[in-house]
Amino acid sequence: MNKLGLVLGGGGGLGSYQIGVWKALREYGIDKNIKAVSGTSVGVLNACLFAQNNYDVAEYIWTNEIEDKILSKKKINKNNSFISSNGIFSREGLIEIIEKYLNIDIISNYKYPIYAAAVNLKKVNVQYFKLNGKTNKEIKEIMMATSAIPLIFGIQTIEGINYVDGGVEILNGNNLPLKPLYEENCDEIIAINLYKDSIIEKSSRCKVYEIVPSNDIGDFFSGAMDFSLSGAKMRIKEGYNDAKNILEQIFKMGRTQIENIDNNNSMYQNESDNKIKKRKLKNKLNKAIDSLKITDNK
Repeated sequence: MNKLGLVLGGGGGLGSYQIGVWKALREYGIDKNIKAVSGTSVGVLNACLFAQNNYDVAEYIWTNEIEDKILSKKKINKNNSFISSNGIFSREGLIEIIEKYLNIDIISNYKYPIYAAAVNLKKVNVQYFKLNGKTNKEIKEIMMATSAIPLIFGIQTIEGINYVDGGVEILNGNNLPLKPLYEENCDEIIAINLYKDSIIEKSSRCKVYEIVPSNDIGDFFSGAMDFSLSGAKMRIKEGYNDAKNILEQIFKMGRTQIENIDNNNSMYQNESDNKIKKRKLKNKLNKAIDSLKITDNK
């Protein structure tokens, strides 16, 4: 069986779109087949929520908690006058969400690999942290690092090295971290990309099904910096509809092909013939995925 991975791109308030996609994946049972997860920035928060396997909590956070907690302004004083290092907004809200809703032990002991991307300012390059086996403190620090948008939030120091948001591409960041899952030998990856122009790392050994918003859900200012309740609900709906539309067509085609097998079963006289027919069906479904996905990179 192929090894399926999930990559969750960064994008601040746009991240609620990924919750909608997750909802559709759950309905079709695809989420149960995911064997590795990777994310950047808000994608790491969603990856951790995914690892907990509690969709209701994830949706509740995005539609009840995010709006008032993520962009809470801090008071500027003499000890906090350097916006470039300390940021305009406090991280206390995110910390509160993590402590209230995330079971760090589940994340640390997650049965499949889970990665977070952050930019190492010493090397000026992306670094991938594997959360499995990390302590409570280490996981919180990594989550702070991967989401530390320059100027907006303060930098995060880990073992004496400063880190910022993993998706800052001008600092060699990676907003859609496929590489760790390539290295985990995933055969197929579902990549939920919040920006259509994000760089895609290609691999000849892995097929990537990239899901991006079909409608406008906002840019950096109208989307990434929008943590409003109305914005979250809209993006969850968009993510759900985009994913469901694709999955419905794929499964509809699958059902049609299966019905054709049943109607013509008399043509196949032995088990070997049936196996051949099933293999042909699988190939047709793969072709259907190729034609129905939003973007396919191989």
